[in-house]
Amino acid sequence: MLPLGAIVTALLYLHVSFPLLILPPARDPTSQMRGWDGFAQAVEKRRAEAGASWIATPTYALTGQLMLHLGIDAVAQLDERARYGFLAPPDPARIAGPALFVVRANRDRIADFADRFETVERLADLDRTAGGRVIETYALYRLSGPKGAVLGPDGPAPKR
Repeated sequence: MLPLGAIVTALLYLHVSFPLLILPPARDPTSQMRGWDGFAQAVEKRRAEAGASWIATPTYALTGQLMLHLGIDAVAQLDERARYGFLAPPDPARIAGPALFVVRANRDRIADFADRFETVERLADLDRTAGGRVIETYALYRLSGPKGAVLGPDGPAPKR
């Protein structure tokens, strides 16, 4: 039994590093680890083109991946701020400027945050790819004219 476990573990590690089978991303949990570097660079390019001073995100996982690739100061999650107590607060001058909001297209949460900004403009969709396959599609928005506290507490902005 031990040799079988070692073989399965070795195959799993090999698949994580070099996919053995081409599976649809929805059926391959290891796809969550792929395509982030190129995606982050494409997000940074879109941020600069949009004239945004920072990148806004709605989820912990997306925030972490973009912070890893673009730097801690470039990205801020709009809710669940308690998760970031170990970081210095984002620069208020940067947060006061326009943002590029990045959200999974199939879980678009712009409605949860739109009332925090004067202008919400959908820009485009952007794919995260690996090995020539689309892993996930993200919607990009330009947010400007912040109203009050843009970075909310734990949870989305209250509905009005």
